Amino acid sequence: MIADKVYILYLEEDKKERMQKRLENFPIPYEFVKGADGRRDDFIDWLDKKNYHIMKDYVVSDEEHAKTDRAKVGLDNWYRNGITTGEVGCGLGHWYMWKKAKEDGVEKALFLEDDAMIGESMSITNDDGIWVTYDKDNMQLINIIKYLDYAEEYDWDLLYLGFDGVWANRDFTTRHILEKPLMKKVSKYIAKVNFAYNLHAYIVTNKGIDILLNNNFENNLCVADEYVPALYGNDKYSLNHPQLNYLNGQMKAYATIPMLIDQEDKGISGSLTTETGVIESFK
Repeated sequence: MIADKVYILYLEEDKKERMQKRLENFPIPYEFVKGADGRRDDFIDWLDKKNYHIMKDYVVSDEEHAKTDRAKVGLDNWYRNGITTGEVGCGLGHWYMWKKAKEDGVEKALFLEDDAMIGESMSITNDDGIWVTYDKDNMQLINIIKYLDYAEEYDWDLLYLGFDGVWANRDFTTRHILEKPLMKKVSKYIAKVNFAYNLHAYIVTNKGIDILLNNNFENNLCVADEYVPALYGNDKYSLNHPQLNYLNGQMKAYATIPMLIDQEDKGISGSLTTETGVIESFK
């Protein structure tokens, strides 16, 4: 079994309907979880009324960034502008899913965003390392089950089934000398993750769910893609936001190589995290 239950984060009804079509005949129980809409005009007031709080000291100056491990590997300082309301809303939506999974008492949960290409055709390498394309059938599920078997020997709390492919490319064809690789392959199909971006498809154990919920995220809201890697980061070498390094070392994360669930192109699905405004206090 891939997971006891699937949780899908959505905001817009048309994307929910599109995902429902993808999940036709899906063999695992699933539930849609509506996120927090950062587009609403009263979003900041709404956060206050709900007693949620945004992370302080999120902005990192270029001078501060230059001293970090991120700068050493050539990553841009995308913290200089602060957080958008859409990023906060998306992060809160992931927290909603973690909380629901905890309430349901699942052993393993698969978390998806509404642009995850579940049940869609995509390319993957076979056992001989040859790239093949499979169509809209049960091959994706078969591959996920097979890769979970490969991951069984590792003690993981979180397993990425999808991630930003940039990170894998920097592991294996990096233009920079990395003190510690972003992902290090521990077998032919599984990699130990030191840093990865994107949360469109990932499995978490009940232990991992507890870790995600026990660090006061709802009162320190930030980009979820930054919060989660901080929990499995290394305090001696970290590509996380410098204000999140105190979270390091709590979680073990792995990834399937290559990814098994792709993400829709943002040109098609849109991005509510980047199309919303920066929170006023960060301007």
